[in-house]
Amino acid sequence: MISATTYSRLYNIKILKLIYQNGFKNVVNDFDNYGITPNDIAYFTISTNISSFIGLTIAFLFSILLSLKKKWSIINSFIVFLLGFLVLKLDILDKLYLRKFVTPNHLLDNLVANYLLCGTLLLFLGCTLFFSRYLNDKISSSYFKT
Repeated sequence: MISATTYSRLYNIKILKLIYQNGFKNVVNDFDNYGITPNDIAYFTISTNISSFIGLTIAFLFSILLSLKKKWSIINSFIVFLLGFLVLKLDILDKLYLRKFVTPNHLLDNLVANYLLCGTLLLFLGCTLFFSRYLNDKISSSYFKT
């Protein structure tokens, strides 16, 4: 979910660099001075906002398929989907100032490489946890099988 958002920010690198250098409010308020259009800002904002939900939905579908394949209860998948949706909808990561720890966008000097690295690290972490043999064995040994 978070790696999808990180990758989606690469939709328009020009806007990403302008926002990084000048701040979001300055770029939005004086878009003419920066050589971008309101459509550019709208597409950038929409792609960034919708990508989290798309990432959450894809992870949910993988979770459902894995649960059905291994004959686990799918209630866990729905609970995680609901919690992930609440994190997105209530913007909990930003309110608790956790986004700077979850997406460390200050590792490299190159902005594009930085976002690619952070997105890849988050995707790798998510896939490692999702397909972890230890966690799968733990779930398989639970009492809540279908």
